[in-house]
This record gives sequence, C-alpha cells and structure tokens, in this order.
Amino acid sequence: MLKRLLLIACLVLMARAACAQEQRTLRLKFNAGDVYHYAIELSGTGEMSMRTPEAMDMDMESFDVPMDVSMYSEIEVSIVDVAADGTAGMDIFMNRFRMNTGPGMSFDSSDEEEDLPPFLEVLFDEPVVLKMASDGRVLAADFPQTDAEMDETMSMLFPADLSPADILKQAMFKLPAEAVAPGDKWTQAATIPVPMSNAETIDLSYDFEMKGYETVKGLDCAVIGIRVNEDFSRQLQQMQLTGFSGPEERVTMHFDRLSLDFSGTLYFAWNEGIFIGAEGALEQDVRGTMTSSSEEDVIGMGMNFIADIKVELK
Repeated sequence: MLKRLLLIACLVLMARAACAQEQRTLRLKFNAGDVYHYAIELSGTGEMSMRTPEAMDMDMESFDVPMDVSMYSEIEVSIVDVAADGTAGMDIFMNRFRMNTGPGMSFDSSDEEEDLPPFLEVLFDEPVVLKMASDGRVLAADFPQTDAEMDETMSMLFPADLSPADILKQAMFKLPAEAVAPGDKWTQAATIPVPMSNAETIDLSYDFEMKGYETVKGLDCAVIGIRVNEDFSRQLQQMQLTGFSGPEERVTMHFDRLSLDFSGTLYFAWNEGIFIGAEGALEQDVRGTMTSSSEEDVIGMGMNFIADIKVELK
C-alpha cells in the first residue's frame, strides 16, 4: 500500500511539473534599436445592394454592386526606447501599399507616377508614433499631420473629440495578465468609438484560447485562437452622417443587422517576445434602411463582405 501511495504521489508531482512547464507568461520583449518588418494581406469579396421604394413596393430585385478587394502593405516597426517596466516607444512607417477595389479604383506605392491619397502618402515620410506596454496595450498614439484638405476630409470621418488613436487604443488586443497553458481561455472587453457618428460607441468582446505550441519560422510559438462574434445592431440601432451633398444634409442609417464574425489565430514567439504572424477570416453583414433630410424616400440597404487576412513577420 505504501509503495502504491508513493507511486501515485510521484505521478501527481510529475503531472504538476508537466503543466508548469507548459504554462507561459506571454510578454513582448522590446529592445531599443530593434526593427521589425511585417507584411499584411487582405483579400475579400462581397456585395452591396440598395432598393428604392418603388422596387420594394413591386418586389423588384435590388440594385447590386459586387465588391472585390485586395490589399497588400509592408510596415516597418522601429523600437526607439524602452522603459524599465518594458513599455516601448516605437515609430511605424509604411514601406509599401497596394490596393485594388475594382477598375479605376486601385493604386500602388511602387508606381512612382501614381499619386497616393494624402493620408497614405504622409505615412511613407512620417511615422505613426506609439507607446506600447509589454502586454500589447497601446498607451498613446500620434498620427502624422496632413494638409488642410485632408484634415477636412478626416474631420468628417473623425469628429474633433475622436481620433484614429482612440479607435486604435481600444481595437488592439492585449496578452493575458496571468501565465497560460494549452486549453486556457480568457476574454477582453473593448468599447470602440464609431467613425462618422455622433459620439456613438459599440462594445465588443475578444474571446481567446491558448491552443498549444507550434514551431513557426524556426521559433517556438504560442498558438492563440481569437474570436469576435457580435451583432452591433442591438447597441447601435441608427447612425447619422453629414455632408454628403451639402453641410446641412443629414443621412440617417437604421440597422436591422450590423454583425461582425471574425475567427483567427495568433502566433507569438514567447521566448523572443515578438508576434510572428496571424491569420483569420471575417464576415460583415449589414441590413437596414437609409433616409435623408433632403429626400422623403426610404432606401433599403444591405452589404455582405467576406475577407481573409494574413500578417507575417518578414
């Protein structure tokens, strides 16, 4: 009996030791002077539709516009300084950008004769400056200044009390506070400001799961699953937009459905403390109606968009 109890005790201790070895505290490990290059790819297809009152009354087919989007970008992340608590200051430059959304709606930074939109052009010359904690939280973000014309356009998308940095701080997910082992799950809540709205926000939840370990690019990586599945129409039933055909016009969008479904995988080299890459798929579905202060008609609207996303450390 004593031998059997000793054997059981040994097995329990071995199991606990194995679990402890599998547990990892995941933290970014920045070093001043480090430079990382990432490639980001997105390809998606979908369809937008609009139905006039006449079409809805006569049960006619909607006016459909196909969507076919491809995007490729390369960014450079330079670590400028690192504080004692691991918080890093970093500069992020755009080195390449290519987008194609259909005939006559494409541009490529490698074409020297092509003019890029000002908000993209400035990113090749001036960095986005971030301050990031070792768990991935964005503590501060400064975007390059654009010209007056572009500032006016951006002010339509982002009101004076809302900036792209506000969205970035909430949208970026962070690493778990505690050490995790395969099978562990955790959740991160976020409140995202909505561009082009009257200070509207939406709440969402990132659901994570530690899947296990895998060798990627020769490095031992934690494999983290991520899922976001929300129907925001329960929170944001309508949104007002301005300035389409004049500063006095108000366009109101009423949402019956405003859903986002994203499922992806993150690869984190836990020993080196860097993200190696990520991949995922998303589907966005929008259904509702649109009205304008300058028109009496109620327009039915819909959009479905499916995309694949990939991020890779070069």
